[in-house]
Amino acid sequence: MELNGNLYQYVTLGTGSINPNLPGVSGGRVIVLSLRRNTDGMVEIRKRTQVICDEPVYSLAPYGSSSLLYCSGTKLYMRAFNLDTKKLDVIAETKLRSSAVQISVSEQLIYLSCASDSILAVKFENNKLVETFSDEVARNGFHHVKLLQDLVVATDKQYSIVGLWQPRNKPTLQSLTTIFEADLTSSVSRIRRGICRPPWVPPTRHLPGVISGTENVIAAGVDGSFFQLTILDERALRLLRFVQKLYREETTGAPFAPPEPEPESRDPRTAHIDGDLLVAVVRLGVDWLRRVVERSEEGREHAFEGSEGFQSVAVELLGDKEDVYEASMRYVDELVNDAIL
Repeated sequence: MELNGNLYQYVTLGTGSINPNLPGVSGGRVIVLSLRRNTDGMVEIRKRTQVICDEPVYSLAPYGSSSLLYCSGTKLYMRAFNLDTKKLDVIAETKLRSSAVQISVSEQLIYLSCASDSILAVKFENNKLVETFSDEVARNGFHHVKLLQDLVVATDKQYSIVGLWQPRNKPTLQSLTTIFEADLTSSVSRIRRGICRPPWVPPTRHLPGVISGTENVIAAGVDGSFFQLTILDERALRLLRFVQKLYREETTGAPFAPPEPEPESRDPRTAHIDGDLLVAVVRLGVDWLRRVVERSEEGREHAFEGSEGFQSVAVELLGDKEDVYEASMRYVDELVNDAIL
């Protein structure tokens, strides 16, 4: 917190309580603490101020240099620190459809993961908190992170993870567009960026088709599991969907048909590549890939006219290579083994 050019550091807590003798009656507090080391070398904790709330406080986040956002019950509040009274004064508040279990601030937008309404974006303007856009689907929101300028990745309590996109050229868009969706084995409670590559891999390595940056994106599940997440462009998605379909058709014995060109409106679930499946592909090796591709493409020019072949999809992403099968397998290997979990 910065006031009059001075920087102050505080720890802010949100609490909730229930009265066992009065069912349905609850409350909460926003508590501001300061920490300092005393002359004995011990850390001393002091309560600076508190806000008494009628309902539990589910989430909070700093806003600007001297303001605080928090959700109590189904209301979102913004308060600013008053240097004279040493209290948090209410600046604005707004009613939500459900409680915000997480709050984050990115530039001018306030993102909320709501318990029954997935992602909601709010803007503070003219001393009011104004809703700007939200998810097109009502989900049981759990966690979110803004990975790219126009992309928010959100999770829910039904094990799903989705990518929500707001086009830059449509600033008045009221609903975010779901561009990918995947079902995991656990609900994701946190997503973090960082470098957790093996020591022999350059920390700034950037693979073709990866648009989530040079850092690893790691998700933590509520059951203690970890997931490596990678955001891909269309070129990488086409190659990996081809490999994924090859593996599934090969293991089930069904005849192979190359993935069809994407329609204008695509099912977001088709934009998810199963990393565990790609690990199995890497173990099978380049000879397996060469064999199944060549077998699947026998007579393809007659049976699948207009569909893209494996080599054209691979060259589009990786460029001209002496051995496109070896280059593709190396790419898949580097992609799935990009982080140590």
